[in-house]
Amino acid sequence: MLSIRLGRLTINSVYGEEFLASEYFKAFTSVGIDLVPLAPFLNAPGAFGYPFATWGARIKFEPVDQFYVMGGVYNGDPALKDPTNHGVDFSLKGPPFVIGEVGFRPNYGNEAMGLPTNLKFGAYFNGGTFEAFDSSPAGGLPANTAAGNYGLYALGDQAILRWGDPSENRHLGIFAAFNWAPDQRVNPVPYFFDTGLVAYGLLPSRPEILWDSGWSTAPTAATCSARKRFAR
Repeated sequence: MLSIRLGRLTINSVYGEEFLASEYFKAFTSVGIDLVPLAPFLNAPGAFGYPFATWGARIKFEPVDQFYVMGGVYNGDPALKDPTNHGVDFSLKGPPFVIGEVGFRPNYGNEAMGLPTNLKFGAYFNGGTFEAFDSSPAGGLPANTAAGNYGLYALGDQAILRWGDPSENRHLGIFAAFNWAPDQRVNPVPYFFDTGLVAYGLLPSRPEILWDSGWSTAPTAATCSARKRFAR
């Protein structure tokens, strides 16, 4: 199956699955876990997630239920996130934000007999020029900058126990995600990790009720200043 999306897009999705996604993430209201891990949005200002959207294109190739490859390119203009910029905006000022992902899903699909697994590996690149946190532009000295910024990620979830009617999808699942942004000169969150448990349908009379418990941590870069600076 081939899926193509064009228009005003985000890298995450409330209803389906885009990049860095796990259905278990949607059980949380914590901004650190909900929809996708938070780190890419902190490190790459060109990454747009709900409710912000930008012009972009995404293509996904899924030859079988158990495997897919997906890539997207977006207008990564961080100025579009400014709440004072509203109305119709057809500008493509860039720089580009590019992301790619490969997914493996053993025991996935209607005919699967075992407990489903969801594994995803990806990378992103944010174009433009980033000012380093240790820059000292005072006194007329030039700022230290880096051309572009990138990060890598891996995440997975696993159903570990099922009960009740299979059609009700009552089960206990576990998830974990890790994000790594190597260049600590420009990334305020070089490492990000989250993990947790989600249980669906603990009560037979209320199969739609869920219980969740999650934890996330994000040590900041040692050279990080009070705020991140970005220049196109």
